[in-house]
Amino acid sequence: MVLEPISKLKEGLIQVKQSNLDIQIEVKGQDEGAEVLKQFNSMVQELQKKEKMLPFISSAVFEVLRSGSGKIETKYSGNAVVLFSDIKSFTSISETRDPQEVVDMLNDYFSIWQDKIEKNGGIVDRFIGDAISVVYFEKSSPHFIHNAIQTSIEVMETLEKFNEKRKEKGEFIIENGVGLVFGEVYFSMVGDENKMEFLIQGIPVALSEYLEGQSRYSSHSHIILDSYIKEKVKYQYDFAEFEVENKDLDIFYEIIL
Repeated sequence: MVLEPISKLKEGLIQVKQSNLDIQIEVKGQDEGAEVLKQFNSMVQELQKKEKMLPFISSAVFEVLRSGSGKIETKYSGNAVVLFSDIKSFTSISETRDPQEVVDMLNDYFSIWQDKIEKNGGIVDRFIGDAISVVYFEKSSPHFIHNAIQTSIEVMETLEKFNEKRKEKGEFIIENGVGLVFGEVYFSMVGDENKMEFLIQGIPVALSEYLEGQSRYSSHSHIILDSYIKEKVKYQYDFAEFEVENKDLDIFYEIIL
């Protein structure tokens, strides 16, 4: 009676080692051996879920979706900074330039973003044409606000060098803006085993996109953020007040570089 659960567990572990995650051990009784087998079955279920999601999401997303008990959930809500950015006058660029030239530029441009996002612990929500949406969760790092700002600054600095090289080659240059907003967001995975996507909802999502659009009126860094973020990092960066077209909204700020 004592050895039977151990024998079952041993066989189960052999199956997992051989990448067979469809195994579930039959559990009988309510003793300690049965409890161990239940925990094994639960572990295998989590491995199955993770394996299905693995092709679609990064380790950073797993950390956000991991519950306190270690289970992988498909949704999560919490405080975050949402970053939104796109290229100024992209419609005009795409209409007047060779399509392959535009695609090559976008690939290089998004490579810059990807490098800085990974370095600073962000999660790419989505690419939308020339635009990018990124989320930095409070759960992921105590420095999530600083990380979002650093990503923006590092991209802007790298973009300046990027444009210098393009000028030297006789290629067109680009400008972008960034909107940063703090607040509660609702983050979930939607889709099936063939295709999965992130879905991020909440006020910061729409407001960050609005601030990015307003950044065309800015005169310093083109990085616009809300008053909450500014207050949290007011001793680390220099700011200028930034007035948006919608007078019903809060006061916003632009980082001075």
